[in-house]
Amino acid sequence: MSEMTLNNLSQEGSAPENNLSSDSEDDYNVLVAEVKDHQLLLQLLRTFQAKCKSNATTIKDLGGKLFEAESQLLIHKEKAQFFDEKCRDKGDLIATLKASIQINNEMTTRNAAAHDMNIKLMQNRITELQNALDTQAKDDQPNSGTIHDTQLEKFQEQIADYKRIIELNESTICQLKEKVTALETKVKLDATIIENKNHELAQVTNSISTAESTILKLKKEVTALETTAQLAEINIKQKDEQTENKSSHRGYKITNLVSTKLIEITGLAPFAAPFKDIPCRNGNGWMVVQRRFDGSVNFSEGSYIDGFGSLAGEFWLGLEKLYILTNITPHMLHIQLVDFDDNTWYAEYDHFIVGNKICDYNLVNLGYYSGNAGDALRNHVHEGFNKWWVYKKEVQDGCNLNGKFYASTSRNRNTKDGIYWGTRGNLKSCTMLLKSMFI
Repeated sequence: MSEMTLNNLSQEGSAPENNLSSDSEDDYNVLVAEVKDHQLLLQLLRTFQAKCKSNATTIKDLGGKLFEAESQLLIHKEKAQFFDEKCRDKGDLIATLKASIQINNEMTTRNAAAHDMNIKLMQNRITELQNALDTQAKDDQPNSGTIHDTQLEKFQEQIADYKRIIELNESTICQLKEKVTALETKVKLDATIIENKNHELAQVTNSISTAESTILKLKKEVTALETTAQLAEINIKQKDEQTENKSSHRGYKITNLVSTKLIEITGLAPFAAPFKDIPCRNGNGWMVVQRRFDGSVNFSEGSYIDGFGSLAGEFWLGLEKLYILTNITPHMLHIQLVDFDDNTWYAEYDHFIVGNKICDYNLVNLGYYSGNAGDALRNHVHEGFNKWWVYKKEVQDGCNLNGKFYASTSRNRNTKDGIYWGTRGNLKSCTMLLKSMFI
């Protein structure tokens, strides 16, 4: 709003004598304050938009790094698989070679023993022949020299044959020993190669672990940035919508902003939830955990454990989050109800606790009731979620805030297949809010 507009408004509100009344001065001051707030709001929106663009660029860069890290991880895994197969092949080869060496050693031992026995027999035979020659030489007469020479030649030939056999056996033994030495050298070489491959495999495994850690870290950063960007976008959208839908009062406008915050709990991924104030009901800081008002979300198909819907519209926070929140610290539960005649009711419980998944997220405790809607939830204490708040579940004098949504009063209000609380059937809207007792 420009200064000229303010001057015109102030002139239009003036008395005929051009003297401003006290009421006109108050209106003028309020208008000036609203202009400053509006400019501050526009500046805040521009800051959020710039932050969203910056986060989008960062998310894109991290996405590229994540893709590169995943590609490197795939390469490392393929290399590790190749090394593993090679190591298995080398292991089989070493086992085969060791078995072959053992067999060859046994055969060599047996052959060497046999050859040693043959050599001893040959040597004994040579000794016997030599003794026979000496004896024959003494016994022979001088006229039997020819016979003696003939026998001597035969003995010498036999001795030469035995010596050749001995040399052949010794050569065979030497060859077998060389073969065993070569096999042992090959086994040692293969063992060294396998040890090197195992070292390379360990390095690849470490690289894979490092890459997986990097990918996990990048994914967490991307998730955090996406959540921050989503929160910023939701806040901007809410501020835009609420700025457009301001209600007029005596020439100035009032804006009621709903904030969205990021919740971080150990052991649970960060999640976003809207917060709002409840006038005269334990102050501000109430977390919205369920909201229905236009039927835009199908509550018959959502994941009640993880949560579903839109933070800016209809949604359900999730049973697992409700379990963790209500078991970390005591929480109050506040329920707002509206019918098609715009009558409003509320029910509040001062110690709301939800059980875990094993117990079907049963309604553990409610504490004391206060309000004007009636204590309809009390009938479901100790029941699992499928009995205390689930789609199309009919319970006498109970409640079902997740039933089918009806957009008009054409449905019989006494038929409990919609949103109902006790005797109030087919309500127009409902909201569940949660707040820690220590906030």
